[in-house]
Amino acid sequence: MYVALLGICLEQYLLLNRRNEASDDEHVKQQKLSREVNVFICTTMYHEEDYEMEQLLRSIHDVDTHSKKSGRHYESHIFFDGCVRAEVLNNYVLQLASLVENTLEVDLSGCTKMKTPYGMQLKWRLPGGMEFIIHLKDNAKVGIDYCMG
Repeated sequence: MYVALLGICLEQYLLLNRRNEASDDEHVKQQKLSREVNVFICTTMYHEEDYEMEQLLRSIHDVDTHSKKSGRHYESHIFFDGCVRAEVLNNYVLQLASLVENTLEVDLSGCTKMKTPYGMQLKWRLPGGMEFIIHLKDNAKVGIDYCMG
């Protein structure tokens, strides 16, 4: 009898037993997982031109500005090779620092500076809430000897 009823009321059966966003546990689980995603933006630098640095920083600014809408956690890391020696920063880092202040709309004095086994780390919290970290590598500490620019 069930088979015969199914044939007669097919549309009603399909409407009542369909999977949708509201009733599908798998869909709800996937939505929850997509909100709990951590996104890490990682970039390396050495001797980039100022326009290249600015282009990267503008992209990071755009992500920071729109990151709250996505509900995801974003962090940006720049690994800067051979840019510090005995806590003295080279011209490329100073150039990046001036661009950070103007492009990302943060104050340089709001930076957290920390010594690390590989050199130094500069850290900001951007206006949109994203962490922005610059890792400054001292070649004397990591065993690579490039000439300082």
